[in-house]
Order: sequence, then C-alpha cells, then structure tokens
Amino acid sequence: MKLRAIPFLVFASAIALVGATMLSATRNNVRSARQSSAQSSAASPGQFETLPDWSGPEFAKFVYSVVSIKPFKTDDNTGRTLGTSSSPDSYTAAFPVQGLIYEAYKTDHYQIVGGTGGGVFSDLYLVEAKMDPEIMEALQKLPPEKRHIARQHMLQVLLKEYFKVVVRTEIREVPAYDLVIAKKGFKLKQVADAGPLLRDFKWSTEGTTQTVSAKGQPVSALLSLIRADTDRSAYDKTGLTGVYDFALKFTPKKFLMDTPSAEDSAPVQQNAPSIEKALEEQLGLRLQPTTGSMEFIIIDHAERPNMN
Repeated sequence: MKLRAIPFLVFASAIALVGATMLSATRNNVRSARQSSAQSSAASPGQFETLPDWSGPEFAKFVYSVVSIKPFKTDDNTGRTLGTSSSPDSYTAAFPVQGLIYEAYKTDHYQIVGGTGGGVFSDLYLVEAKMDPEIMEALQKLPPEKRHIARQHMLQVLLKEYFKVVVRTEIREVPAYDLVIAKKGFKLKQVADAGPLLRDFKWSTEGTTQTVSAKGQPVSALLSLIRADTDRSAYDKTGLTGVYDFALKFTPKKFLMDTPSAEDSAPVQQNAPSIEKALEEQLGLRLQPTTGSMEFIIIDHAERPNMN
C-alpha cells in the first residue's frame, strides 16, 4: 500500500507547533469552562473556537477490530515513506507517536501542546488497522464531516488503548485577526452563485510567490489561507455575504523571514508583498489584530506499545 508522503520539513513545522491526545470523560465540565471563558474573554462574540465532540455517542461504535503495530525504520528497503493512507476499511500510518496524535486531533482551528520532548513521542511506528465490514458500511453512510470525525475517533481510541495516550483540554486567549473591508473599499468581483460545480479555489507557488485563484467563493474562503500564513485564527468581519471571483499574489512569511547565509551573495528574490499588504492592495481587505479564545489539547502522557 502506498502511503501519502509528507515532506519532513512541513511535517516537522506542523508538529513543532502542536501535539495531542485522548479527551477526558469530563466533557460537561469542559463545556461549562468554555462558556465562562467565552464570557470573560476580550474577544468579540463568535470568536471562540471549540473542538469537535469526538466523544459523542453516535461515534462510540466506530473502532478498529484488528491493529498491528511495529517499529518503523526509514532504511528498511521496503519503499515506505513517512505518511498515512486509508481505504474504506483500513488505515495505515508510518509516523512518530506525536504525528499519530496530530492526525487524530487536527482541525482547522486547533492548538496541540506537548509531545515534543523526544522519547516515546519521537519513536517511529508502522500502524496498520482494519475495521469490521459492518463498521465500514456504517462509516460510509455518514456525511463527509461526520465521517472525518468518526475516523479521528477511531484513531483516538487506538492511541488510548495501545499507546496509553492521555490528553486534557484548556481554554486560552490567543492573538487573532479580524478580516475587514479596507478604508478605500473592497475590490472583489461579485458573481451570481452558480452552485458548487462551478466553484473553484486553487493556489500554486512559483519561486517565493504564492498565487491564489478563486471563482464563486465567499470571502470566508480566505480564512484558512490567512491562518496558514500567519499562524493566527482569522474571522470574517467584512459583512460581505455574496460569492466572488478574485486572485491574490503574495509572498508567504516563511520566505519573508528567510535571510541569506554568509555564503550567499544575493538575497532571496521576493516579487510579491506580504499577505497583509496583498489583501489590502489587491482585494481591498485588511487584517485587523484582535484576540480570540481557543480550546487547546494538552498531551499529558503516552507509553511505548506492546508490539504485535
């Protein structure tokens, strides 16, 4: 089975930011904490991000029936690379433990803390898991969003059972951005909503320039791009409710922060502005610093598994 390869630097940078593990059973207490924190937070209403309810009863039956865990060596001549793959009835991963935890808990809005101290968290394992036919059928009947949550629940159960992973949640106030209309007005081209088949959102990178092309997209489509580049949550406060065609060219922060080494005779060429300037100059939108509340996943514990 060919694994979905993940470049090491991309994987390492994501893991360096985050880590994760199994939620405690005190979900009601967590919800109470969410409410009190949201009320006292400096963030404006709606700027509070919570995790999916993986412990919901509708997901309880989704577990793997057969699991194999073995040490993974990158030089074992099997052709496998770090990464994951899945089929309708199986899941395969060649990852360190911290990567497995990341896969089990990652969301569009999340921070995972811990699991970066080496030891068991950096050990590499090959995990192969299969589910029973009736579970596969039930999984395929779920809508895509719930199917994704169910898949994560299955991996969380595996981590708890075999790696003794333990996590807890904590609510923190974090820097964020409000996406607002710039003083000179927005420059987006509004179009009629022609339905999902004619919507398009794609991006490419050439040199140090990232190009985004969108057709029939709401302004909120920009939020994930902003989060990825700034490492901050972003909220749509433009008040724009239509769908738009637009293009955006910018230099990602990873290139803006690059400095040439002593051996380099020329600096890195940058042919586009930062995402903040690009949004304002090209789309008439502006990033306004603010704060938001986010539910963090804290990794408390993990153990080396028994091999099988």
